[in-house]
Amino acid sequence: MSSKKKYIILTLLVLMFPFFLIRILNNFKLKEFKQKLEIVSEDLKKDFLDQKSIILNETIKSKKVKDLFINEFNEINAFSQFDTVFNFFYITSSVKFNAYDKRYLFCLLDKSKSSIENTFNTEKIKLRNNNLKKKHGKGYTKWYPDFENHLDGIDSVSCSEFFTYSTVNFDESNWKDFSDFLAYYSKTIKEEKRKNNSEKNKFKNYKYKRKKQLKSKFHNNYETELTSKKDNFLIKNKELFRYKSALKGEIIFYFESITFNQTKFDNVSEKIFEDQWKTNTLYTGALPYKSCFGSNPKCYPPSGYQECSSIRVIAPINSNVIVTVKKSGSVYKHAYIKPGSSYKFTLPNGKYQTFFYYGNGWNPNKKIRSSQCGSLKGGFVSGETISKSDLESLYNYSLTYTLQLTTNGNFSPKSSTSTEAF
Repeated sequence: MSSKKKYIILTLLVLMFPFFLIRILNNFKLKEFKQKLEIVSEDLKKDFLDQKSIILNETIKSKKVKDLFINEFNEINAFSQFDTVFNFFYITSSVKFNAYDKRYLFCLLDKSKSSIENTFNTEKIKLRNNNLKKKHGKGYTKWYPDFENHLDGIDSVSCSEFFTYSTVNFDESNWKDFSDFLAYYSKTIKEEKRKNNSEKNKFKNYKYKRKKQLKSKFHNNYETELTSKKDNFLIKNKELFRYKSALKGEIIFYFESITFNQTKFDNVSEKIFEDQWKTNTLYTGALPYKSCFGSNPKCYPPSGYQECSSIRVIAPINSNVIVTVKKSGSVYKHAYIKPGSSYKFTLPNGKYQTFFYYGNGWNPNKKIRSSQCGSLKGGFVSGETISKSDLESLYNYSLTYTLQLTTNGNFSPKSSTSTEAF
């Protein structure tokens, strides 16, 4: 080997020697550092055990919490891995070591306390649920799932890297909001059901009352007809209700209400009554509305005359008619006239207007509107029309209304209404 090469090699060795030396010293120092970490680890263990003793003997006041703490304690879980760095000249080394971690003790303490509180709160939740379920029944079953997330109070707590545990919280304000809503809901539904039952009873009672007015041979037809058309007069509607909840905001719910429509019931039942009363009639001169208008007043002729003034009415040959004679806006006399028959109203001198209520088949239970008495009992089941004459002055004079088509007749009645005629 030439002297030049030897020189180069020697130079390289001299230059590299410090690096080799530093590396050797680093390994030695690193070993010393790790030995010191073991001492630190022992110190941490002592601190850990001291802290454990303080927690068990001073911090914890409840025997239940202490028992749970002792039962749950696991020394292996109390170890944590720590990272540190060792520097020597230009060399940096990452060093890991295991040691007792006091944070584990505080995590376990919180978990033990929480466990006792969880048991207490779980029992409170169970008791409150049972009370509300017992009080509100189906209302509770229907609405609890909507509120459950606000009421179960279960949260997950992660304590460092040691473990995760659950807490059960009882929020009185949340339960009050749920309870208040259930009270409103139950009260509303109860009231709506009461109203529905009241309407159903109205229908039932009115149906029975009307049935009593029918002859027995029409009862089966009456029941069949009304049952098949019940939805026509027991009207169903969806009622909307709103409630403002602190937890859920505006809550909307619906309830199907029932209303008994007596007018529609009468429209259906009247057809059955027509069959019963279609041939029924009263005698000429009968006073069907005597309870409202009273008996027809007796007329006494004025001095020097043998008779009072009068209005004679001849009924149509194909229709019954009830005639009212009004004086000063009130019914003065009235009478029922059979087809083709006539009736004479004797009247003191004065001004009179005559009204004619035509029809066939007398139903003694039918209601007719009246301005004088509110309603009258009795009316025709078919062919109903009402007309009137002009206001006439009768002074020792007799007038005849022939309610039949005649050639060259001089009387043409005008249309009227029940409230005007009665």
